[in-house]
Amino acid sequence: MKHSFREGEFIETIEGLIFEVKGLVHPPNRVIAYLRYIPSNKGQRLRNRRKYLKIYSLKERQSFLMDNYPKYLFYDPHSRKVLQGVPFKDIKRIYIPYEKTWEVLNKAVREKIEEIAVKFICAVADESGLKEGDLGITGSLLLGLEGETSDIDVVVYGEERGRVVYEAIKKLRERGEVVKPYGEREAARITAFRWGRDNPYFAKLMELEKRKVLQGLVKGRDYYVRLVKEPSEIDIRYGEIEYFPSSRERVVARVLDDEDSIFTPCTYTIKVLQGRKDVREVHSFRGRFTEQARKGEKVLLEGATEKVVAEEVFLRFLMETERDIFIPL
Repeated sequence: MKHSFREGEFIETIEGLIFEVKGLVHPPNRVIAYLRYIPSNKGQRLRNRRKYLKIYSLKERQSFLMDNYPKYLFYDPHSRKVLQGVPFKDIKRIYIPYEKTWEVLNKAVREKIEEIAVKFICAVADESGLKEGDLGITGSLLLGLEGETSDIDVVVYGEERGRVVYEAIKKLRERGEVVKPYGEREAARITAFRWGRDNPYFAKLMELEKRKVLQGLVKGRDYYVRLVKEPSEIDIRYGEIEYFPSSRERVVARVLDDEDSIFTPCTYTIKVLQGRKDVREVHSFRGRFTEQARKGEKVLLEGATEKVVAEEVFLRFLMETERDIFIPL
């Protein structure tokens, strides 16, 4: 299949399962993608008179596939993990964010959520100098599975465009135009959803959620923007790098570089001050870990590490779950 799969796109399988594409690097015969929606009479999302159930936790997604569609689980010999992925032969449809943007922009009559999405996209495009079509609509709205309280999910491809959009949203927030940062109530809600209300670092995590530029409110509705580099900009091919799961570590470190903290996947360069000294990077494919720390900040980190074998060999944190800790001190 010639299509270059990118984060922010969705895939529908021949059985009607819907997966979200993860990352930019994929095996030669399938795309790494994680289950998001399943056809189910228990579902509350409706499309073409068919109900869909949204599955949130990674554990639930894995269990469902193991019990019902194990062909969408595979052992990846390079990361040495079982991943979710859809073979090309099982793909029925690919959902492209930019195509949805043009569809909504050209509609004569829009739903309320579509009007809010258009207002957000137009405001960011005007501020950044980009075209409206440079911002792709993703998430449930892309799939036609939006609900009454669905987020406005947007994806932007390309490093330069991503940085321009980031600065544009920051300026809009500073002026209080169209978009606003989370207040106390909204930050508490998103923190509880992402990290659990009983998290011992709840207050610190709340402050983090409030300062993140890529999420907030547009006309009272949650927005989330995902910035994704192009495959040509990361210069990595599947199988060129080997990953070896290592130990779980807890360290105190200083953030040396946060240049790629706004992208998905996100990366931070660190210097360990207390704990295992050979860990030098934090990496995550999860959007919740973007903008998690800034250059110069002292941070507490706890999570699984892996050895990366490329031109250099080094150890990094791979942040994946709500159990993982990554907070400024």
